[in-house]
Amino acid sequence: MSSDDPRNDYDVEHYTLDLTVVPENVEIGGQVTIALRAVAALEEIVLDAAPTLSIESARSTSGAAEVAPLGAEQVSVRLAAPLAAGARDTLVVRYEAHPVLTSLGEPFFSTHGSGTDSFPVIANLSEPDFAHTWWPCKDALGDKATGEMIMTAPSAYVACSNGLRISRIDNGDGTTTTRWRTRYPMVAYNVSIALSNYAEWSDPYHSAVTGFDFPVQNFAFPEDSVDAREDLSIAPEAIAVFESRFGPYPYATDSLGVEKYGHAEVDWNAAQENQTMTSYGNYFITGNHSADVILAHELAHQWFGNLISPATWPDIWLNEGFATYGEALFRESRGRIAGYLDHMTHRRYVPTEFEHGTVVDPDFLFDPVMVYSKGAWVLHMLRGVFRAEHGAEEGDSRFFALLHRYANDPGLVYGSATTTQFIEHASAEAGSDLGWFFGPWLYGTGRPALHWSWSRSAVAGGDVVRLHLEQAQSGPDYPHGVPSPGAPEFFPMPWEVRLHGTGGDSAVVHVRQDARVQDLELGAAFTVDRVSIDPDQWVLGDITFETAPSASMLAAVWPNVSGGPTSIRYSVGAGRRADVAVFAVTGRRVRTLVEGDDRPGWHVVEWDGRDGNGRHAAGGVYFVRLADGHRAEAKKLVLIRR
Repeated sequence: MSSDDPRNDYDVEHYTLDLTVVPENVEIGGQVTIALRAVAALEEIVLDAAPTLSIESARSTSGAAEVAPLGAEQVSVRLAAPLAAGARDTLVVRYEAHPVLTSLGEPFFSTHGSGTDSFPVIANLSEPDFAHTWWPCKDALGDKATGEMIMTAPSAYVACSNGLRISRIDNGDGTTTTRWRTRYPMVAYNVSIALSNYAEWSDPYHSAVTGFDFPVQNFAFPEDSVDAREDLSIAPEAIAVFESRFGPYPYATDSLGVEKYGHAEVDWNAAQENQTMTSYGNYFITGNHSADVILAHELAHQWFGNLISPATWPDIWLNEGFATYGEALFRESRGRIAGYLDHMTHRRYVPTEFEHGTVVDPDFLFDPVMVYSKGAWVLHMLRGVFRAEHGAEEGDSRFFALLHRYANDPGLVYGSATTTQFIEHASAEAGSDLGWFFGPWLYGTGRPALHWSWSRSAVAGGDVVRLHLEQAQSGPDYPHGVPSPGAPEFFPMPWEVRLHGTGGDSAVVHVRQDARVQDLELGAAFTVDRVSIDPDQWVLGDITFETAPSASMLAAVWPNVSGGPTSIRYSVGAGRRADVAVFAVTGRRVRTLVEGDDRPGWHVVEWDGRDGNGRHAAGGVYFVRLADGHRAEAKKLVLIRR
């Protein structure tokens, strides 16, 4: 919400939705009671209400209120009497709604089964801001409220929602009224209803962390109930995994009481992590556990997304990247580190799919590559950074301490967080500023293309390995602006290097690449005949081993349009001596950068835009030329002067 958003003038404390569902009319109607506190003095309350709603009346404590459209998606509710800052009020809005689709295009009203066994299903999917398509509310991040959901429907329907079921009453007229309530604050998009002729059962869960017992309450279509009992039976196992990693299940506490976790089957090819009650698409019900990681993903959202929600939608990776990473942790709980690494490997994508867009403030809010997979890979790589700097055991301990402390930060729980706040947590756990890591990976585009080579020299007691590392990609670019001063123009990363010896010896060394091009020397107490980099794939990079060049060549000039330093990559062939110089378009030599280089292999030299006398060269077109006595080639560059 922007600072001038009139919805900032009040804070919702509690919603009561008292709804009547009329499936044959594809209709929801009733009233919403909104308990609120004025943040500033106000005469009107702005609610989100889509054209699918018809508001009949509104009344506050002071009397009848006047309702008027405010654009296409909001209404203004003018109070009978002004409300002072800090004062509390209750607004009752009567309305009728005919919602058609959910936010992801799934049907709000649908059916399951076939023929005479078919039966309607009514369910919402409101993320990011579709709650106001079926009930008038403050459909915005940053304002969480407790809730009570009262649903009256034909008696054949079982109605489920967030929190605890308080009652189910037969009205004696062919309808039943079901009341659910949650004492835990939630954002509007997490308010959930799901109604059908559900089969219902519960699996018990005992928390080894808190000692609390609570049910995993499941609702499935009758024809799917056998398969659903099998598939959903893993939920207690998954809760135990995440409690051990993230901390106690957020909706079972001494202060606010013990609520359930649950699933409601819906007629979608999707799932939605509504608080304490995930809407679970029938596409995932197979009876063979093929969607176990989907169940784990939605469960992980109870911590990341529901307990701590994103402060802004550009921070959506704090929901989806974290929940996707939860899939890998669930796999690790079953298959140890090998299962974890296998899952993350399957979350890799071809390089071109990472070239455009960023994890934070993505072009598409629910981008499966940038937000879900690359977001999860950022956490995976962060774990790799901790392991590289502290060893595998200590590194894992620190990394999981980070996730636990973040998920239990008293200033964030039952509220919201920004990416910056998570970075601050990570840097505190690391004991140093991790901007060098998060800057390129979260706010930049692309990923590293590492070109590397090695050579060895025998010394007393073993070998010296000379390692050449070079990131050949042009990025990262920062399409939304540089996240901090001095943000890296490459991807600084620790790399795991494995040295293998002729006699079966081996050694693991972690090296920190803190320059785009870097040459390092590593010692080994044996004769080295093979070297590998990042064999377990802790870095989302494309790694290419380069053999020693047979000829001198000019490989790259980057950036080739520049107002600052320009890097020139070249090779020297065996037995050759290479010169590299900058020439003006007239053929005049502006500056010699390399003279008589006889080192076989790949090298990089930088031109700072000055001539041989140290003066700034004029802006314009220049050529970089390499010559070694046998061949010569040139590449163009443009120097910009402002």
